Order: sequence, then C-alpha cells, then structure tokens
Amino acid sequence: MSENGLHGTVLCQEDTAREITQKVGFLQAVHHWPLHFAEVELNISRAQPCVDRLKAFERTHVDLVHRGAHQDHVVQVVAVGDHTGFIRNDNGIDCKALYTYSMQNGGIAGYAEADSIGEEDFYRTPVDVFIPGALEQMIKEKQAEWLDCKVMVEAANAPCDPSGDRKCMEKGIEVIPAILANAGGVTVSYFEWVQNKNAVTWSAEQVDRELNRHMVVAAQRTMERRNELKCSLREAAFASALDHIGSVYKVRGIFP
Repeated sequence: MSENGLHGTVLCQEDTAREITQKVGFLQAVHHWPLHFAEVELNISRAQPCVDRLKAFERTHVDLVHRGAHQDHVVQVVAVGDHTGFIRNDNGIDCKALYTYSMQNGGIAGYAEADSIGEEDFYRTPVDVFIPGALEQMIKEKQAEWLDCKVMVEAANAPCDPSGDRKCMEKGIEVIPAILANAGGVTVSYFEWVQNKNAVTWSAEQVDRELNRHMVVAAQRTMERRNELKCSLREAAFASALDHIGSVYKVRGIFP
C-alpha cells in the first residue's frame, strides 16, 4: 500500500475493504477529482486481516501538539507521541533532530532533549493546534476530554472516532477533517495520474501551484456549505462531497 492509500495491493478483511472504498470515494468527491481515479486492489481475506501490516506503516508517523506564536507565525512543537511513548519540552522540540533520533532508535522514547510524559499528560498539554498523525480512531471520548487545544488537524486517516468528534464539538474544538487536511499527497498522486494519461511532465512549480489551487478551492467549497448548513467542518466536507457525487450521477447516470 502506498503512502496515499490509493495504489497497490492491500490484504484486508471485507469490512475494511468497504471502509477504504467509501473513504476514497468521499475524498475524491470533496476535491472534485474524476470518480474513477482511485486504483485500489483489495484482496478480501477473512483468514489474514491487514491490521498488522497497516500498523507497521502507521508506526512511522507521530502525533504532534503545536503552540503557535501568532506575532511572527512561527510554530513551536512542544509535545510529540508515537508508538514508543510521549515527550514534552515547553521551550520547543527540534523536529529535524527528533526525526533523526527516531530513525536511528526506532522511536522517540529516550530522546534527551525533552521530558518523558504519560499519555494523559500528552493530551492535556495546553496548545493551539493538536495534530493526530498516526492511527485511525485513536481520539475517543476520553482522549478528546483531555485535549486542551483550539484546533485539531486530522493528519491521519479518520483519527477521531464518533464519540471523540462529539466531545470535541461539545468543547468547541475546531476539527479540520482528514478528507481536507491530509489530502495533499493524494492530490499530487492525482496530478501524476493526469500527467501519465496525457504523456506530459509538469514542473515542480506547476505541481505546487495546482496543489495550492485544489486545496484552497476544496476548503472554500467546504466553508460555503458550512455557512449554509450551520454545521461542523466535517459535516460540511461530506455535504460538499455528496453534492459533487450527486451532480456526477445526474450527468452520467448509474456507472461504471
């Protein structure tokens, strides 16, 4: 399975396959890609679930909490968690140094430039932005209750379960949903697909320009639906996606 989750072969159970297909469909729709773009080969197996393989991939990612310095737009990372533990330094963590340490040691545990903390202390760290970037469904009601942040940016795929999402809404935490927040890599994969189909090559500048345009326009559509429906960003993103799916079905009829 590639990083963007759209290409390659994944050995999955039937329920997981349905979930992946639904997520890919909504992600395509909210960004207005062709609805036949995704190329996912799902080998359904009840005997050999894909959980271990997916966890091995997920363990390469981390969850971060950021404290923003609004005057000069500098972002300071003050706490990080991964599968080996949680660390915090209120004076800021050098992300490049931590990355190097993690690659050499298999995780962040033992990093000398920050204090080791527990799970609850990690989630209770007061910050502007919390970024879950590893496992699905890791933010449940308990973790959401602990959170002390203004915004949660879903860098992982569906890191917040329904109970956690409700608690975040109850606490007034703005959640930027995964189908908006972590779609950059998949969007560039779509650009690669477009280039291959047309036998052309884009410059890095063109890729950056088109990526910015796609992400901004998708966010604008979502904000418009939010203002119309008076709902959360997550609900607005799915409403925007369903709008596009509905319009495509009106033009094409039932397909493929």
